[in-house]
Amino acid sequence: MATAATRTAIIEMVVLANNQAPGTTLLNKLTTLSDSGQSLTQIAATLTASASFKSEYPALLTPQEFGDRFLANVIPSASDAVQLAGADLIEQLINSGSTRADIILLASTFLATPEAAADPGFGSAATTFQNKAEVAEFYTVDLELDTNLEDSLDGVTEDPNTVTDANETNEASTPENIADAEEDAAIEAATTASTNAAAANTTAAAAVNTAITDAGELKTAMDAAVSAHTTAAATAGETIAAALVAASTTATAAAAAAVTAKTTADENVVTAQATLATALPLVMLL
Repeated sequence: MATAATRTAIIEMVVLANNQAPGTTLLNKLTTLSDSGQSLTQIAATLTASASFKSEYPALLTPQEFGDRFLANVIPSASDAVQLAGADLIEQLINSGSTRADIILLASTFLATPEAAADPGFGSAATTFQNKAEVAEFYTVDLELDTNLEDSLDGVTEDPNTVTDANETNEASTPENIADAEEDAAIEAATTASTNAAAANTTAAAAVNTAITDAGELKTAMDAAVSAHTTAAATAGETIAAALVAASTTATAAAAAAVTAKTTADENVVTAQATLATALPLVMLL
């Protein structure tokens, strides 16, 4: 059974060949090959025979061209002189009988050492490689992830903080954590909806209370208007009645005075007639 050290070496070769974590499917396949007795060189040959590797490094490349492209991907921060020297070395090795699988194993083994990380020419690239290998192992072994492999090493550089950041990001992408995040989001959404509903209920209740108050004030105003109208009508009725009574009294008095005057006039006529009757014979005697 493959040891932890062998498993780490396999992961480092995958990172160098594919620039991504192996994922559980590929790592299981490669460790099974190791368990069956294959050497790391043979496992590296499996990687170089893959479609993804051939797509990046097609067979039509010369040893020099392969070396140039391989080192541009592996140690991009190294100077042109270092990359040129490395490409020349790769060309010599391949022309001497080494395979691309041999180059993968040789390069991954060297870049994983403290000496490579301390090298002034490509130490930065070596440290970045070691950080990527660490993240790839956490992604595949600890988190047991097998999807989005092309994004598994995003943002990893020579800065050790990028290892922590990448591990946290990858950990958040596990099915369990995604489910937890979705559940938390659903709870938060429900809480927000409940809060909004409560606020809406409060606003509605306030509106109802305001409407009730307004209706009460309107009723009071209407009652006051009715009372004023009733009072005005009653007052007007009393005034009209009093006026009619006064007018009636005046008319009665006038009528009585007229009757009295007529009676007096009639009496005066009678008196005059009597006086005339008395005086008429005397006049005739004269």
